[in-house]
Amino acid sequence: MSEKQIVAGIDVGYGVVKCCISNGNKIITTGFPRLLAEDESTQFEELRGLTTFQVNGHSYLIGTDALLYPEQIVRDEARDYLLRDEYWLTIGKCLFDLGFFKLTNEVRLTRLVIGVAPGHFTSEIKKQLREKALSGLTFTVAQRKFNFSAAFCNILPQGSGAYFRYILQNDGAMNNDEDYLNLYGVVDIGFRTTDFVMFEKGRFLGGMNLSEDTGVRIVLDRLREIIRKKYNYSPPIGLLTDVLKGSHLVYRGRNLDLKETVTSLLNDLINQIQNQVHQKWEDRLDRMKAILITGGGAYFIKEDFLKTFKSQILVLKTPEMSNAVGFYRYGIMEEAKRNML
Repeated sequence: MSEKQIVAGIDVGYGVVKCCISNGNKIITTGFPRLLAEDESTQFEELRGLTTFQVNGHSYLIGTDALLYPEQIVRDEARDYLLRDEYWLTIGKCLFDLGFFKLTNEVRLTRLVIGVAPGHFTSEIKKQLREKALSGLTFTVAQRKFNFSAAFCNILPQGSGAYFRYILQNDGAMNNDEDYLNLYGVVDIGFRTTDFVMFEKGRFLGGMNLSEDTGVRIVLDRLREIIRKKYNYSPPIGLLTDVLKGSHLVYRGRNLDLKETVTSLLNDLINQIQNQVHQKWEDRLDRMKAILITGGGAYFIKEDFLKTFKSQILVLKTPEMSNAVGFYRYGIMEEAKRNML
């Protein structure tokens, strides 16, 4: 059993799993695509150099390893995926990859902080997630059983990690004792959805229609359809993600030039998100101290995004990790409060 304090902030998104965790006095991070490739045979057991994770009688390759078997990828995009053991298995992979199971088969996290889409931020879902975190998950790697659980678990609305990353330091202390009192908006552009959340006086301002299906997946699907029509070829989504970042797509030995198509599709998406910001926050934009842009889609934001409010726009550094880092800092803050009691 692991005895040292371990605080983890983990953002299990539709597209990528991100983790920020303390290992003693050291803060470490990791991330990988939320892809699981399943094989009901024993094929994976004979592979060399790949790690197979087993849960409930199913074997999975996870992350970049799954990309080697695109036809076997189980793309679970159901809204309730976070209640399934496969969701928790990705957290187990984070701990496994970062070496927490090297000397033990059982890890007890001091505190786990995870995020839930704003539309799912209900008492019932939070209750189920907290119960699962406290009871834990058992999984198998190379015929060796591992288990992890948490002594305490906090569930926050997705996007709030960016806010806590901005106002908190790594030790959980406030950057500025008064800054948190202001109104902040967070635009979290993820794989499947864009989340729009607000905080004022350190409190999450709940409400309806806080998520829209305007994530980067829209661009990937449209790009894939364009390629299919032109070349009769449907590349895996994982390959197209790299194309959005400037990589070439290889087709029959040549590099396809998709730059103009990608630029046009991304501009359409960002314009759509910009319109949604105006619709949701029209009466509050002027009051916001800052509009924090986060998520993997933040890399595609241009200088003219919400240009009327340019002085308030802040694209966070390494935006894809912002939620995980913020969740971690929130967890450290909560531990500091608990230790003062």
